[in-house]
Formats: sequence, C-alpha cells, structure tokens
Amino acid sequence: MKTSELEHWVSYLEENDEECMEPDKILECIRVSENACAATEVPVQRARLLYVIGIARCKLGEFERGRDVLEEALSETERCGLSVFAAKINCCLSKCWNAFGDAKRTRKYSETALREFGRLHLRDELALHYIDVSKSASLVSDKDELMEYLHRAEHYCSRSSTPKSARAHFEIAIQYKNILKDYIKGAQFLTKGIEICQVNGMARMEALGMKRLADTYLTMERYAEAAKLYRALLKDDANRLPDSVHVSALVNLIFCNFHLGRLSAANHRIQELETFLPRLWKKERRQFTAVAHYLRARLLIVRTDKFQQADELLEKALAIYEDFGRHDFPVAEFDYMLYSLQASILLRQGRLGGAERACKKLADVSSHCSAMCRREAYASLANLAELKGDYEAACRYAHREDEAIASIDAANLAMRFEQMCRKFFDTMRSREISELQKEKRTLERSIDIDALTQVYNKKYYLRYLRHLYEGERSDINRMTILMVDIDHFKEYNDCYGHPVGDRCLKKVARIFKDSVKGLPARIMRYGGEEFAIFLENLSKKDGEQAAQRILNSLAEQHIAHETSPVADYLTVSIGVASERRNMPREINALMERADEALYEAKKSGGNTFRAVQW
Repeated sequence: MKTSELEHWVSYLEENDEECMEPDKILECIRVSENACAATEVPVQRARLLYVIGIARCKLGEFERGRDVLEEALSETERCGLSVFAAKINCCLSKCWNAFGDAKRTRKYSETALREFGRLHLRDELALHYIDVSKSASLVSDKDELMEYLHRAEHYCSRSSTPKSARAHFEIAIQYKNILKDYIKGAQFLTKGIEICQVNGMARMEALGMKRLADTYLTMERYAEAAKLYRALLKDDANRLPDSVHVSALVNLIFCNFHLGRLSAANHRIQELETFLPRLWKKERRQFTAVAHYLRARLLIVRTDKFQQADELLEKALAIYEDFGRHDFPVAEFDYMLYSLQASILLRQGRLGGAERACKKLADVSSHCSAMCRREAYASLANLAELKGDYEAACRYAHREDEAIASIDAANLAMRFEQMCRKFFDTMRSREISELQKEKRTLERSIDIDALTQVYNKKYYLRYLRHLYEGERSDINRMTILMVDIDHFKEYNDCYGHPVGDRCLKKVARIFKDSVKGLPARIMRYGGEEFAIFLENLSKKDGEQAAQRILNSLAEQHIAHETSPVADYLTVSIGVASERRNMPREINALMERADEALYEAKKSGGNTFRAVQW
C-alpha cells in the first residue's frame, strides 16, 4: 500500500464522525489494510496498518477484535518509536476496555494517552480524548467531573480549525445537548463546527452538523427553523449523508410538518419515506417501516378519521417495535408515541375501556420518557377516570400528574421551598438561627474536605478548576501549581498494610500544610496518593521553594519505607508549573504542564521536583 493511500484511510477514520461513515467503506478499508499488512515486511508500515485495522474494527463496533489488533499494534509502534501512533492506540484501547466495563484498564490506557498527547502537544487529540473521558462512566463520577473534562476539551479545540477540531466541536455539542440538556450551548458548538467544516471543504461533515443542528432546533420546539434545515439537507444530493442518517432527517421533517400543521407536506414526505425504505439495510428497513406505519396512521386520523385502518397500522408498528425494544430503536420514545396515538383513536371512538388500557401502557412506558410525557399520560388517565365516574382514581392520577408538573417546574418548586424556609426561619430566635448557620458551615466544609487527610477533596478540586476557567476568581492574575505523587505508595501499603498507609497519608498531608504555611495556598487530594497544591499569585520560584521544603521535611520526618527503591524513607515526586500570561483561561494547559513536570520527576527516579515556566 502506498503511503498516500494509508494516509487517506487514517484521515477517513480519524477525522470523520461515525455517522458520516458507511459500513461498506470501512469493510473495504479493513480488507485492503489486512492484505497490505500480510504482504509488508517493513515494521513501521506494519505498525501503521495494524492501527488502521484496529480502529476500523472499533468503528464497526467489533471491540473485541479491534482490541486484539490494537494491542499488537501498540507493541509494534513502541518498538518502532512511533510515539504519536502509540498515544492514539492507548486512547483507542481505553475506549475498548470501557466498552467491556473494565474500569482499571480503561483508566490505565486513558492516563497514558493523556500524558503522551500532552507531552507531544497534540491539541486536537487532547480535545477528543477529554471528550471520550467525559463519556466514560468508569472515569466520570458526577456532573462536576463531566464539566471539568468538557472545559478541557473546549480549551484544546478552541484554538484549532482542523478537521479533527470540527469533530471535537460536534462531540462537545452532543454532550451539552444529550447529557446536560443545554441546547443553546450545544447549538453554539455545532455552528462553530459547521464553520470549520466549510473552511476545510468537509461537505459531508458539514451536512451532518446541519442535521444535528436541526435535531437541536426540533428538541427546542423551533419547528420552522428545523424544517428549513431538514429540507436543505434532503435537497442536497451531492453531499447526501448515509441512508440511515438521511431517512432520520426525513422522519424528523415529517414531525416538523405535523407540528406546523402542514399536512399536505407531511403526506408528500411520508410517500417519499415509503419509497426510500427498500434502500435501507434489513434491520433499519424494518425499524423505519414501523415509523412509516405510525406516521401514516397519524395522518389518517387527522385528515380522514379512518380509525380502523389507523389502528391496524399502529398494531403492525407495535409488533415491529417489540422485536427491537427502546434501546435498539432509532426514534426516541417511540413506544410512548404509539400508545399515545392508540389511546387517542380509542377515545375518539368512545371506547373508554380500551382507551384506559392504552393510557395505562402509556403511563408505564412514560417512566423512561420526559416529565412532560409523564404529565400527559397521567392527565389522560385522570380525564378517563372522571368520565367513568371513578373520582377516587381520577384524584390519584391527578396527584401523579402534579408530581410530573413538579419535575417540569423544578425552578418554581425550589423558589417556593425557599420562600417557605424564609418564613420558617423568620419565626425562629436569633440563637437558633446562629446554630443552624454554624451547622451549615460545618456541613459545607465536610462536603469539600477529604475525611482522611483533612485537605480539600476531588469534588472541591474540580469545582475550583471550573471557577478558575470561567473567570470567577478575578483576584488571581498568576498561578503556580505543584502536582505531588508519593513514590511507590502501593509497595508501602503492601508492606505495612492499609491502616498504616492511611496514617502515613495523614502525616504527609500535615507536612504539605506546614511547608506552605503562611502562603495563599490550597492543598487538594484528587487521587489515592496524588495531591495538587495551588499557589495563588505566586511565582515559579515560590513553587520551587515550597517543593524543596516538602522534600526536606519528608527527609527530616523519615517515615520508614523499607521496600522503596528510591530511599529507606517515604519520598515524593513533584511537578511545578507556573503561568503568568493569561490567567485564568490557560488553567487547563497549566495543569498539563504540571503533569508533564511530575512525569519527568518520576522518570528521573523520584524524590525530586521538576519545574517549568509556561
């Protein structure tokens, strides 16, 4: 295989979103690369080909086969000194092990990839990898961590206009839309990604970005804007997206037409959908056939009142849906849509018993839908019970409807709760209020403080970083960070036991506090034996002096560590990084530099520090 052909496949796999790729083309990539790999005797060429085969397998969802090839590729790239490819492979392997639910290996490969991407200053790769980390349930425990990793991804892709940067913007948009429900910010990142695609001539990725932007408008109930984008996409035959994405845009346009009351346009597009179905793969053809049945039934009810024909179509759609289930269906909340329409048909026919059964099914499936869906389901049941004269059931369903409304209107509920609390506290004596405030401060401190070492914990660490990044600490114009890792602490625990290890961590934390006493410093424990010390408005020299005091204090305390290859007492490695040019926006890059300095200190044998001015 020629170098240009290999580079083409690498670019295709790395720069394109999975939704822009076609399985046939990925399979062709695998076939060509496997033949070339079997024929070559050049180690460097073989390593690169193995990388291509491995990530192509992962793109098809074949994580087990992809993992085996990637592990072989990692050995080859390390042997050949291909450090960039080795870092990328570590990133891919972390995703593979995450798919298998192996948290330990996921973290191991992820941390190696981050360290190498940082060392090589690969901004686009760092952005994409931080996005991968934010998606990993084994690496992210709460919203604070998710936001921290997204901010880091934003930082690294914000200065780039490369094809990979476009993909990173799209991925960040997905996180904001689907996980954080921040549709406005999601739309902003999609718009920026589309602009980058236009600059780089990435027509198909641009079309995908437009489709996702239209999907966002649809979620926000901005049907006119969404419909306009969908029409433009469906009209553009030159850069048409894969059939599954194309048909998804067509279905969403039909939904928009229904919401806008454009029934003739909806009818025309349903006919187009029915004509398009034979072009899809077998599985997708069956799924979108069910969707077409639902849409046709909905149109029949609105335009002609042909209830029996519509009901038959719904039964067919439901039978197909039940073969797949909600987790393997391309249209979200499809079961809710089916039962809702079925209940509407039965109610309009005056078949109250059948309508009630459909509404109960609707209420059951609404548990995995939005609060608005739950509200509508219980409102329907309450109305039916009232029509039947069952006022006890009507009251019960109305109560469930109120619960759903409370979920929808959480902001108002919080405001009402705050008002109630204020009235309550106004009636209390000042002494009682003082006691409550004291308890509140104690509770807030316990939330932010690590119970063992009595320094700030990881939750506080992540929140502190976010405040810095978002510019909430305008009083800070420079920052020096010490990243500290205890040398060979696992061996310490193995030798002396975990209870002794816990006492050791307490002593070490006290040494850190004493070493920065009198300085504007914040000490945080963000891992088992890993700490970060933030020196606000202090220089690199101040950081070096603090690091040396820590090393000297540990030598004086002489905490025995018989199994350490560094010394006969407990030691640490410290990375020092200082930033004075552009606080706070550079905090993520500054963290990376501190990590690199720590890595160099560990690499040199430990019991030392390394410092960089950045």
